[in-house]
Amino acid sequence: MRRRLSKDVQLLALRSRQLWSGMPSKGGAAPGVPKPEAAPSALGGSGTLPESRLSWADPRRPVSISQGALALILMGGVALGAQHDRLGVAQHGGAASTPSSTPGAASALSHQLAGHLPSFGALSQTAPGPPCLSPHFIADAAAKAAPGVVNIVVVGRGPFPVGSSGSGFLCDPDGTILTNAHVVADALPAPRRGGGAAGTPAGAGGAVTVTLQDGRVFEGRVVSSDAVSDLAVVRVEAGAPLPCVRLGSASRLRVGEWVVALGSPLHLQNSVTAGIVSCVDRRAAELGLAGARTDYIQTDAAINRGNSGGPLLNLAGEVVGISCMKALAADGVSFAIPVDTAIDVMRQLAAHGRVIRPHVGIKMLELTRHSAARFRERDPGFPDVTAGILVPAVTPGSPADRAGLRQGDVVTGWAGAARGAPPTTKALVAALGDSIGKPLVLQVARPGAGTLSLTLVAQEVPWVGGAAGAGPNGNARP
Repeated sequence: MRRRLSKDVQLLALRSRQLWSGMPSKGGAAPGVPKPEAAPSALGGSGTLPESRLSWADPRRPVSISQGALALILMGGVALGAQHDRLGVAQHGGAASTPSSTPGAASALSHQLAGHLPSFGALSQTAPGPPCLSPHFIADAAAKAAPGVVNIVVVGRGPFPVGSSGSGFLCDPDGTILTNAHVVADALPAPRRGGGAAGTPAGAGGAVTVTLQDGRVFEGRVVSSDAVSDLAVVRVEAGAPLPCVRLGSASRLRVGEWVVALGSPLHLQNSVTAGIVSCVDRRAAELGLAGARTDYIQTDAAINRGNSGGPLLNLAGEVVGISCMKALAADGVSFAIPVDTAIDVMRQLAAHGRVIRPHVGIKMLELTRHSAARFRERDPGFPDVTAGILVPAVTPGSPADRAGLRQGDVVTGWAGAARGAPPTTKALVAALGDSIGKPLVLQVARPGAGTLSLTLVAQEVPWVGGAAGAGPNGNARP
């Protein structure tokens, strides 16, 4: 019985190969059956799958490869069931058994079939691939945040009022809105001319109008703003909780990740554009922005005048950045402030009414293993370090000068730094900002002197309110 079963399985496998290769079972080609080209294939031998279709049973009725595979599987199942029935009757004296009652026979048949039949999953042209994005993946992300996105219009006061507009988003149901400082620049009181109490005001700030996606309009008030980070907080009084967006984190962004920009470009409210992340840490110095102390997210999502202050979302609908500017000389080169920076600025504005930044009087250059090796090639006396912060220049009379820092020093660590983490300029600035007016011990590698410990007391940079202006180097605040 087993010998006969094995022979039947082999015949079935042979027939399956003939059908898949488009060959007839006995002499000559069947009419209407395409003859495949000879090439190596998963089926073995020289027969290969036809490029798109095979004739099955009726040569006038073409079917797809996936349909042929399904029919072949069904044929194998019928043959397998028949062999099971015959085997069960022979073994159990006329009582047909179920597959579960003859596990040994089923295993033997499965093993024999697996050795002779081709692998359909590897050959089917309609085999499932990796999961793809939904056709509505951008719409779904935008819909989650859209109710909390607002349009901001500022109309100046005076005989010739000049207006400006931009975007923003509600980050708290109490009516707190985050936007760019340059969007609400006309709403801030103009600086006094002459300075001090003797100066005369140049004019009061303009009126702020905030419009929600659902059409509700509120009068806004600028609570605080910061020129260096180009961020501002606006408040509206609604008398009831307002829809707000969910804040994410830019620290988990990856180059090539999809992002969605919401806003009101050119006064066109409730507009949505999408693109990918081109860079996660574009330095302000690369953009020619003097004084800016943050890295930017670069994206090819379309950002135009009026998009400023609007949210940049990930596909979860979370805010990861605040759209702020674009390159004038190119398309698809736009920038956003990381939401992590915005959260820190908002926290300081709420706690102190200003953003506290340290001043030490040095220039800093972050070293990597390769850049440190290049410095050692040029100067054998350069400190033997693989990471650190090089001090190219020290301002005379500054806190750094008083602490004993010199040109050419390399800061390799400081008190309270994360153990095992490489020193970065961002981390050092954060540590100095948390210890303004307090001593901070630095570990410094000095050429020819080894490692030193220096105590530095940072001072606070005079706060600059108002709004940031247009940046140089071909970048514009939209």
